[in-house]
Amino acid sequence: MRQGTFQGNLARDWSSKEVNGTTVAENSLAVRSGKDGKETLWVKLSVWGKAAETVTAWAKKGDKFLCSGDVDCRAYTGNDGEAKAELSCRVEKFDFLFDRKEKDESPAPSKQEDDLEDKIPW
Repeated sequence: MRQGTFQGNLARDWSSKEVNGTTVAENSLAVRSGKDGKETLWVKLSVWGKAAETVTAWAKKGDKFLCSGDVDCRAYTGNDGEAKAELSCRVEKFDFLFDRKEKDESPAPSKQEDDLEDKIPW
């Protein structure tokens, strides 16, 4: 069993499905790599069970996400005939790297907007 930990940004909103009565959520994580952080390593994520429902409800495209779990790498031949590799992680632990309160609260009106309402004559 190979364990790995990854931190990056979610590529899209989670997609979920049922497998033998268990919810499975899937996504991809863009992890910066290379000396200058200019390269991107893509990791396919799968989250099972109650945790799948949690990530689907809270984490959205572009959110920062930290996860660890069983890692697998598989080689395949792409449609272009070139050898490729796919890195995947069956997530066991995760954390949202954003403030969950920000997701629930709409921004308060700015002071400038309040002042404009006071100046409207009707």
